[in-house]
Formats: sequence, structure tokens, C-alpha cells
Amino acid sequence: MVRLLSVCIFALALVAQQAGAEPRALKIVADEWPPFSGADLPNQGMSLDVISTVLRRAGYIVETQVMPWARIIASAKTDTVDIVGSLFADTEQATYLNYANPFHTTRIQLVRRLGSDITFRDVPSLQPYSFAVGDGFLYEPEFDRADYLQKQTVTTTLQAMQMVAFGRVDLTLDSVDVVNFAMQKALLHKLGSERTSPFPGRTYPTGSVTGMPRAV
Repeated sequence: MVRLLSVCIFALALVAQQAGAEPRALKIVADEWPPFSGADLPNQGMSLDVISTVLRRAGYIVETQVMPWARIIASAKTDTVDIVGSLFADTEQATYLNYANPFHTTRIQLVRRLGSDITFRDVPSLQPYSFAVGDGFLYEPEFDRADYLQKQTVTTTLQAMQMVAFGRVDLTLDSVDVVNFAMQKALLHKLGSERTSPFPGRTYPTGSVTGMPRAV
């Protein structure tokens, strides 16, 4: 899982294509996905902080907001937001979002209870186990398509990890950065979770709605 941040290139592309225009307010949004974005994080998290800082330095007025993922998607489709942070590139989303080059790399990790006898090689080998997954979250394409897996939907990664820690499901997964943050925040390491992963990395770009200039 890789969420990359080449916001500088994105901002420069906007400036180049709108040279001479009066600065206008850009609405930048992201969902609750700490430490990348969150209403209670300093500067609302790394993603919104980096994006807004770059655009302000480029002369733009920006407005940032953390909102539920479903609302972000609806807003992007109706052009009521300008830029979306904290997201993965996705084929369906590309029909209404233009992606900038990524600016941060992270990796998807599975989370299981310490001492469990769970073993796996690849996604098909995960079939015997139950998962807690975020509602509408994108993980890895093969895993996301695997409707034969036992998946229970939750709202946040923290909820998913608590379900694993208390033995309600076998596994969950998310960015290693998000997993580490949740473990430290909720002291889940004391309950005994260990992390491993069969997944490669992914990129983490910034998206603008299709009405905005495309980054190069």
C-alpha cells in the first residue's frame, strides 16, 4: 500500500495552467485515516498539511476539511470539492478524479493476534480466516476483488484492530503507518498483535476533480 505525495508537481501544474488568474479558494478534503489525515491531528494530518502548504505557497487560498469517505466520493462526483488527499489510485475513481504523482510510499500489512497459528502465502490462502475491513476502503486489488473471503465491515482501522485483539475476527489490514499509529494510540501492542504481509507496496497520490487541470 503506497500513498505517495508529489504535491509540489501537482501545485506547479495548477499554477502553470492558471497563470495570471486571481487566486481562488480550493477545497481540499480527506477522510479520517490517521496519521495521514484526521480532524484531531495537528494540521489535520500529514496529507492535508502537505497539500495545503504547497498550494498556499503557490498563491492559492485553501480550505481543508476531514469528512466521511462516502461524502468525499459524492462531493468529488458533483464537483463540490477540488482536491482529495489520503487516497489510492483506483480505476473507477479515475473516471472523476485526476491523479497527481504520488508523494508518500507506505505498505499494506495484515494484523493478527500474537501467537496465532495463522499461516498464508497469498490472497487465496487467506480463505479460511475472517477479516475486519473498513467500509469502502481500498487495500490491494486482488484482496479487494476476493469476494470469497469472510469480510466484516467496520468504520475505522482502530475498530478493526480491536476486533482482532479481542478475538472477534482473525485478521485485519491497512497501511503499516496507520497500523503503527493505532497500536500506539490504543496500546494495542499490549494485547499482542503481530504484523505481516503478502502484499507489495502501492502509491499514494493526490486527486483533483476532473474539472481541475491534470498534473503532469
